[in-house]
Amino acid sequence: MKQHIFRLSSKRFIFQVIILVFLSGQLQGQTVISDPGGMTGYRGNNGSSYDVLITTTASGGLWGCTTYTDDSRVSYAAIHQYGFSIGSQYIVRVVISAGLSSYSSCTQYGITSVSFGSWSGSYYFSTYYSPTNPTVTSSSAYNITSSGASIDGNVTGLGNGSSISRGDFSLTAGQVLKIVVGQRGLDGTVDDYTGSAYPQTAGGSGGGGSFVTTSSNGPLIIAGGGGGATTRLSTAGQVGGHGLTTTSGGSGTGDSGGPGGSGGSGGTGSCNTGYQGGSGGGGLTGSGGDTQGSTSSYGPISTGGVSFTGGAAGGTGGTGASVGDCRDGGFGGAGGYDGGGGGGYSGGGGGGDAGSGGGGSYNDGGNQLNTAGSNSGHGQVTITKL
Repeated sequence: MKQHIFRLSSKRFIFQVIILVFLSGQLQGQTVISDPGGMTGYRGNNGSSYDVLITTTASGGLWGCTTYTDDSRVSYAAIHQYGFSIGSQYIVRVVISAGLSSYSSCTQYGITSVSFGSWSGSYYFSTYYSPTNPTVTSSSAYNITSSGASIDGNVTGLGNGSSISRGDFSLTAGQVLKIVVGQRGLDGTVDDYTGSAYPQTAGGSGGGGSFVTTSSNGPLIIAGGGGGATTRLSTAGQVGGHGLTTTSGGSGTGDSGGPGGSGGSGGTGSCNTGYQGGSGGGGLTGSGGDTQGSTSSYGPISTGGVSFTGGAAGGTGGTGASVGDCRDGGFGGAGGYDGGGGGGYSGGGGGGDAGSGGGGSYNDGGNQLNTAGSNSGHGQVTITKL
């Protein structure tokens, strides 16, 4: 059974990374377009995103790593980025960006892309979705386990964990569920204050929360993602917060850390105006807050994670002055100088001179088991008929 086609049955299925309901040709208000091959026809629309329905193929041009030339074949680049099986159908969200002076080669999922010199347009992926609805086929009791996404950290002791929530639910045949599974945040860069551009690039982005709701967005079970770390070696309290078992998100640490969200709201971004700190993680109904640094001095802001009801997307990292190296969130907040908050039922706050907060969780099931900081890597959702 292909991953993008799923129905709840007596078997056990694991849905990994990002899965979201698709209805009537639109995805959370954004029109889905057919596969154009490459994205040259959208060149110049920098910052705009397009949801593209693809059938994956291992052929065509592929130049770049993470950021691709806009004539690279989208259905091939998606395999290189996410490890999809050949011949699978997905909706990928493609973000248009400016051309680069050079594009590097890298090997991912057994595919090696080609390096290239200067090119006039680029694109990258921000998330992907399954173009189907999970529909219950048999009225019964089901166990649902939801695990948020973490960020492992690239410095010993700076990793965190996301929460794991487990509960039993009575589901009815014909009932449609919405499922989003959080993507792992990106590691920060080790910063010892010796580089010329250090102020904007240290923070890791927040991990995404994993959600299971009804078709009307009523929460059933949600596990919070871990917050991004601030990996500056001279700063204490730099570890991102674990995903929590409470419904409220954790607050960012440091003098200007943002408060965590509550009641399904997003976390607040760092309030420091002297630099672009960490942005807040997205919640069920509220998006995370942006950073508040001066754009004239410190480059574009890092945006908060988008709420579940608003599209469930990671925050976008600002350019970080001249560096262009801030990190997009995995449905959590984007990393800047400090770490981005984790996504969840309520989002975690962005870090301000230290680590960020983890996302909050929600569990409406019976026989609950909820643990904080337990999962590592991408999130996942497992549904088992009892």
